[in-house]
Amino acid sequence: MIFSEVTLSYPCVQHNVEVAHFTARKSTAIEWLILEAISKCEKLTNYTGISIGDFFEQIFTISDADLLIRPVLISLQDMGAITISGIDDETELDTVAMSNLKLTNTGREMQTLGLLPGTTSEETFSIYYDIVAESLKDEANVFKEESTGIRVIDIEDADDTEFPEGAIREWLFSIQNDKKRKRLNWLTPTTRIESITRLGSELYWKNITRKVELVEGMRWKVSGVEDENIDEVTLEESDISCPENLKDLPYLEISDPDAEIKRLVSIAEINSLIGEFLQKDDLFCVESKYYKDIKVNQQGKKKIRIGIVYGFDKFEVESKGKQIIIRVPDCEFRSMGLYFNTKDSVQAGIATVTAGSISKDIAIAYIPNTSEISLTNTVVEIVDKYYAQDNTILFALYELGLKEMFLQYSERIISEEENIADKAKTIEQFNEKSRGYYGQNIISAADKERLLVNENYIVGKCQTIEGAKNVIAEYAEINAFRQDESLFQRIMKLSIETVGEQDSLEDIWDFWKAISSAKKAYINWVTKLGLQKKLYSKKSIMTFINKFTDENIFEIEEYTAVEQIILSMRRISLQIENMLPELNLYKTVSEEKYNELVLSHIDIIENLYDQSRKWQDEEERFNNKIIELEEILTTDTPFDNVRKNISGLRNALATFFDDSFMRFNKVYIVDTCTLMNEPSLISWFDGEKALLVIPMIVLDELDGLKSDEDEEKAFKAREVIRNISNYKAYDWLSTSESSHPELLSDDLDKERNDNKILSIAIRYCAKKPILLTDDINLGNIASANKIENMTLEAYQAMKQHEKLSNKGNSKKSKKKKK
Repeated sequence: MIFSEVTLSYPCVQHNVEVAHFTARKSTAIEWLILEAISKCEKLTNYTGISIGDFFEQIFTISDADLLIRPVLISLQDMGAITISGIDDETELDTVAMSNLKLTNTGREMQTLGLLPGTTSEETFSIYYDIVAESLKDEANVFKEESTGIRVIDIEDADDTEFPEGAIREWLFSIQNDKKRKRLNWLTPTTRIESITRLGSELYWKNITRKVELVEGMRWKVSGVEDENIDEVTLEESDISCPENLKDLPYLEISDPDAEIKRLVSIAEINSLIGEFLQKDDLFCVESKYYKDIKVNQQGKKKIRIGIVYGFDKFEVESKGKQIIIRVPDCEFRSMGLYFNTKDSVQAGIATVTAGSISKDIAIAYIPNTSEISLTNTVVEIVDKYYAQDNTILFALYELGLKEMFLQYSERIISEEENIADKAKTIEQFNEKSRGYYGQNIISAADKERLLVNENYIVGKCQTIEGAKNVIAEYAEINAFRQDESLFQRIMKLSIETVGEQDSLEDIWDFWKAISSAKKAYINWVTKLGLQKKLYSKKSIMTFINKFTDENIFEIEEYTAVEQIILSMRRISLQIENMLPELNLYKTVSEEKYNELVLSHIDIIENLYDQSRKWQDEEERFNNKIIELEEILTTDTPFDNVRKNISGLRNALATFFDDSFMRFNKVYIVDTCTLMNEPSLISWFDGEKALLVIPMIVLDELDGLKSDEDEEKAFKAREVIRNISNYKAYDWLSTSESSHPELLSDDLDKERNDNKILSIAIRYCAKKPILLTDDINLGNIASANKIENMTLEAYQAMKQHEKLSNKGNSKKSKKKKK
């Protein structure tokens, strides 16, 4: 297992060397040519008598032998390569025969090898010698003047080292034939080394950093080096040891680091090791002297960072952003590790390490392969000990997934507060912190309600209406209940259900006032849930109803559905009184009187009908939201009489507001003479969105006319009857309408057919019907009864005008679009 690093310094000596050598040079072309020519003439005697000048001119076309050949001949003679007879610097070669030139033994050898005798010279150069590797280095860029590590061989002076003459000589021989080398150009294959002399030496060092492993048996091993001596030297000279201040660390029994340890470092590197964990862990425990603040970006993280720093001088909680650092004075956690998280722990101890014959006690830090330490238990222990001093530490439980335990401790803290406002404040503090950490409340609305709403307390207080009012006022002052509607609604519901029905309207209204003071919208919530039913007794409701005719009734605050409905019914009754001043709503009248009143106010029946329907709606609301009226009303009271009168009016008005015709835009009633004047009139109404009414009395008259002696009348009557039959399936054609004589004035003959037709028109007065008649007198009677009427000709003109108007509007619309 990799434990540390060590720098090894390997010595290297730079030798400045002088080499004495002898090198035979290669012959030039003219020298080789002369030696070759002499050799051939010795073998071919027919050339011996030719002069030297003629020989070279004839054989080699060298015309000026005295200039080119003579100096070389004299030079070769000086070298001892040839002998010459009768030639000096002035001799003309045309006068001397080739037989005067002879090869010496040396010359013969030189002619064979192509070499000439050389000269002895000296050359100097520098070479590096690696003492440990016992090898020469042509270059040594990695070698430095200073040794920065442990010296593998301790050398102080280069002159004290042995000069590697033999190695240098072998090296020169090895590169003698290397044509690609860039230095020592004087060294040729023919060079003979005479001597090698050291001129001077300098010491250099190669500094190499290597990993150190602790292998089985806690043996110290330098990686990449198979030399036990180096292992011994590096262990002995390593600065890794066990300082005096760490002598109290436990001795470790580690036999195989690779099997037992996940990571191993020297004690000096423990801060770096723990720093790596601090940088990435969100939940950890660390000894105070190894903790350091690290700027960690928690943005975007769902979790918060919680650190427990033990061995501090006091208990302290530091909360900043999404980080909580809990410092505690406890030191017993040291046995669990100098640092530990949910998976790993950093341990420290003293181990005996060996290398060959050397052994050494060193302090190490390591991460065991397996950890039986429980961070959860540690956190729970710390929380249990310090939560009362600062409840922020409870969030460590939440981070460990111990939400139930978090709530248990939270509830314990909250329950210790006697005042409800203080309980609510504590809960809000928890939630305020959690919103900062998690963006949401950690104590839910349900838990909040459970912790704050003390049912026993509320039930005990709400035995009287005054007590219930005080409960509402008390909780309304608490900020948590003002901000959380559901909580306050729970208080209201419990208070109302507990106090029960009340007979005193004043007490009830004081209670509603207390709720309204907290928030007006709460009264609407009470009505929505129908809680007012639980507070009003039958007696209190009757007391309120008996105030129906009071002049100051509208001074009553409309708190709940009870007040809202009764006051609304009072307004409706006043509206009807204004529309029907001749009717005393507080005394009942006959059914005929209702019909008479309606007929005498045909022009306002829509408003009358609307008010009567509103009253009916309020009665239904009363029955649903308060109590069935029939259960509490007594007869011949002002309210009961008003109710009966409005019901009678509504029944009288129902005739005029039948759903079967209210959906049509217009209603036309046609008499017999109009149909006889225009038998195809019915077809004009197809697609008009209007209801055409042909009374049954008209059908009866047509039936009689179809057999009239006047053939033209009979024909038209039959044509009308056929048209009615053709369109009778359409819902816009009504042929089943009977007369309503009860709607006619007593001044009219109710048996006359024209008046029967008029009664039908009156029945449709809510839709402002039009009576189509060419009977002038019938039109006059209709006008007297406020029924609009028109002749066939007038109807045709009206439709023609509508058609032209619609056409004009259509053209304008098209222009606008363009």
